[in-house]
Amino acid sequence: MEINLNGDRSMAIVEALTNYFVRSIQQGFKQGETTIGGTLTAVSRDLGNTGLADQYHSEAVSGGINLLHTWKDREWQLKGNMIFSNVKGTTKKITFTQQSFEHYFQRPDGEHVSVDNTKTSLSGHGGTLSLANYGGNDNLSFQGGLTWHSPGLELNDIGFLNTADEINYVQWVGYRFPKAFGIFRRFRINYNHYARWTYDMGNLYKAININTHASFSNFWSIGGDATFEFKDISTKALFGVPKLRLSSGIAPWFYIESDESKSFTYGMNGSGFRAVGNDKDAILVNSIRFWMGYQPTSALRMSLSPQYFYQNRAIQNVGYDTFNNDPRYITGRVR
Repeated sequence: MEINLNGDRSMAIVEALTNYFVRSIQQGFKQGETTIGGTLTAVSRDLGNTGLADQYHSEAVSGGINLLHTWKDREWQLKGNMIFSNVKGTTKKITFTQQSFEHYFQRPDGEHVSVDNTKTSLSGHGGTLSLANYGGNDNLSFQGGLTWHSPGLELNDIGFLNTADEINYVQWVGYRFPKAFGIFRRFRINYNHYARWTYDMGNLYKAININTHASFSNFWSIGGDATFEFKDISTKALFGVPKLRLSSGIAPWFYIESDESKSFTYGMNGSGFRAVGNDKDAILVNSIRFWMGYQPTSALRMSLSPQYFYQNRAIQNVGYDTFNNDPRYITGRVR
């Protein structure tokens, strides 16, 4: 690339010659009741004599296999996948990868991870396993599963990975009333359970959610939920230093909508978060939105949607100091 700085022209290499490879295959069996697939990706960079060897991985390979199996007229579903990754580079680049936002191997309270500045490669794995039942004659549905990323998983050369070193658990149970009753055309209620751990089984998050949704005989709709967060610990809020306990609390949400088949429609929704315990008077979020729409013809629709939002919850790293030779990490809230 040619650079022109006030008339002073020079040449610089800004990107290495790179080969990207992506291949995916999938095969169905028994009229699609079972599907098996696989994916392989590879990135290869020619970094010699470019001056960029410490900025990029020289090689990055990732891939995996996936399975979907259904039975009983696809009422039951079993899903699973396994993925792997391997990246190579200079010791400086692999050290940087270990310390990057996705990994934070340098965390002083991460006893299962540590930075090795002699490594020239980093490997990891992950996967998902879930079992679900959707509907059926009893109108009771559920889904439960785990997703995990090992500390060394790295997919960002040709994909996207926000967080490694994480295990997530989700459980959902829902009941749909089979027939209309009273003023209700449809009514359903759901329960969700969430939990998250680091890869050494350090618990980070616990929460439950209950939500209901209904439509009436006049075709209006209404719904709402409440999420109860019992534990919320972040490994990222302080950017590579110890974990930070965030505020536990209650997060409600609701909506109401008019008949969508009409040319003029309107509604509103709102959400919030209220901390409990020592933070109950300081941490809160409030949001409310009104909307209206008018569709005089099939080719024209006009809408208006004002919204109010207030947050005094987001915690950020402010600084670092010591007290009696012990580290202290100073945080502040964003209003």
